[in-house]
Amino acid sequence: MPVIRIEPPQVCTLAEGAGGDVVAAARSAIPDVNFFLVRLDFSLRPKPGEVQIEWARLRVEMLPSADGLSALAQDMHPWTVEQEVKHHVNVDISPSLKFQEVEFSAGSHSHTYDYATLEPTISAAGRGGNDLTWDFSAFKDGTVAGGKRVHALVSVPTAMNGVEARLSFSADLLVERKFRRAAGLRVDDDPLAVNLIATLPGESTQ
Repeated sequence: MPVIRIEPPQVCTLAEGAGGDVVAAARSAIPDVNFFLVRLDFSLRPKPGEVQIEWARLRVEMLPSADGLSALAQDMHPWTVEQEVKHHVNVDISPSLKFQEVEFSAGSHSHTYDYATLEPTISAAGRGGNDLTWDFSAFKDGTVAGGKRVHALVSVPTAMNGVEARLSFSADLLVERKFRRAAGLRVDDDPLAVNLIATLPGESTQ
């Protein structure tokens, strides 16, 4: 069983996935394009006790046509997902008059503070372009695992005859929790080439 598996992309027109008012607004905002909803599913199955996935990236590169036309991602989902992390620190002043974090000890002059930060567990990039990425980060000592699903709203010029894309995957692995190794993991040695969207020149699919 593979550690990482990418399923074939699922695509539907905007008219199939949204209401008529949304389609009308899209046509008015960006004329001479067709809109598509692209869904990508993939799964990560690290082997417990052997390999942990600390960070993973799914990349979708939509290739331009021979005459330079390109599909663009108008939006991506999820864009960012954050998890609150609570911190408990002791702060002291060093001889150089700088704040420094120290271990608490009885009789010290340090002050204890509690604060929370938001750390991203999912973050996307590429909105407005043709090179899309979704990054997945493990929380604390966990691992990135299980089924994942992402979406993109893609605009395709009506003069463009379909959209070819390259799908690729990379990950940072923690092997046996003893040493850290970064490895580029892909479905094949080369990025997987797919026919992402099939349209005919001038065809209206909204």
